[in-house]
Amino acid sequence: MSEKRLPSFNDFSPGLFPDIREPLLVARQAGHDRDKILAAISEIKSWPLANKRAKNVLITLQFNGLLDKKTGLLTSLGTSIADAPSSEEASRRFCKYILETMNGLVLIDAIRGLNKRAVRVSKATLKTELVRLGILGLSTATTDHLTLANWMAHAGVLSKAGNNYTINDQSLKHLIGISSEEVSALDGLDAAQRLFALILRRLTISEGGQWLPAKRVITECLRDYPQLFDEDQMRKKVLEPLQSGGWIATTGLTSGQGAKSGQVRAEKKLQEIPAAYIIPKFDDAVPPDLRAKIDIPLSKIRQLLESTLKNDRGLGLELLALRIILDLSLFPCGFRKRAKLTGYAEVDVAAEGKNLLFSRWMFQCKAVQKSTNVDTEDVAREVGIAIHSKAHVIAMVSTGGFTSAARNFAREITSTTHLQFLFLDGPIVREYLASGALKLVEHVLENATDVMRQKQEQLPLALVPGTLGVQSEANSDEHNK
Repeated sequence: MSEKRLPSFNDFSPGLFPDIREPLLVARQAGHDRDKILAAISEIKSWPLANKRAKNVLITLQFNGLLDKKTGLLTSLGTSIADAPSSEEASRRFCKYILETMNGLVLIDAIRGLNKRAVRVSKATLKTELVRLGILGLSTATTDHLTLANWMAHAGVLSKAGNNYTINDQSLKHLIGISSEEVSALDGLDAAQRLFALILRRLTISEGGQWLPAKRVITECLRDYPQLFDEDQMRKKVLEPLQSGGWIATTGLTSGQGAKSGQVRAEKKLQEIPAAYIIPKFDDAVPPDLRAKIDIPLSKIRQLLESTLKNDRGLGLELLALRIILDLSLFPCGFRKRAKLTGYAEVDVAAEGKNLLFSRWMFQCKAVQKSTNVDTEDVAREVGIAIHSKAHVIAMVSTGGFTSAARNFAREITSTTHLQFLFLDGPIVREYLASGALKLVEHVLENATDVMRQKQEQLPLALVPGTLGVQSEANSDEHNK
């Protein structure tokens, strides 16, 4: 688990730079020449060149993702902020980035907690609250947390009266799509309720705001987090509290404790939770043109895949890859290869999962004729990519099939390395598109059982005395004499 830290702000505050664009613009004008950037920053603040404050600003720009350390050029974030139409909008773009990627919401949560307890927000009280919430690296003399609060106030996310801060929830929601009260309410759910809500919200992203079979959500909960859910108490302990809290609606539930017979729907309160809050880095990983189409029905994806137009088939292939990833409770990380770059016939995308243990998946999807089979060459290429990417699973998806040689090669790799394969051929893809996620999950679970049998062949090698540092009793006794 990565450590939770706040951004660093040495000599970089709204007091020193009321217009955050100013140091970025002079840095851009200086190009990639570090000395010129330092001289330009020193000049706008009338700092002596020998003074280290300009260097502190440069380091801060790099640390906070505004300036590339290797090239000395503005990053895409730095460019966006530098090109903002006003200093206020520039601050909002900066704070949006910190809120979404650099633990800025922890600062908001800390201030919300202090406000609710009627404790004045000061350097000491804010630091204590941040440490309680898990922020590390705050030294005794640091003012980074107060500087961040001042940037948030400059962006309108916080209101500052004297030395105290309060949250402007309307501004916060406008900026990142969720208010501090909504974050608090979601965090206030117990683990089972929160996971059910998040799984339903994720399904809503791909299915739209329609009614979904309760069985579908419950099955995913029990499959991925069996230790957190009591199937017999699902209605009483999960569905009813979420409904009373305004997160979900239900219909057709049977009497008693069971709940699989009815339907559930995410209410507006849950639907408005941003996708990026549910699926880490969703906005960064999924291109805008696909994000706008992620909720089209599976039947429409099948029509796209069967279209005579290459563009339609390419779009269908990309949406197929994303929907499979979401329906397997994975998180898309980014595209390595998009369909339009391969003549609309292939797409590669990475995904990650955190069900009990972390896993990294590499998906390769190929749109081919039903009678065409993917051969060993494609499988072998993915093995090399997976090893380089430190992946655990290679998922091969084909609208056609796979040759026996390709499947045999995959079995050999599975039996002799840490890698494992998931093959989804045309019949399975079409059954998934026609019947929904449960058919996909059933196939993946069957594949997992098969992979486990193959992996068990590796165990005897690891247990042979002396092969991997495991001594036999006889050798151990001899060594101890």
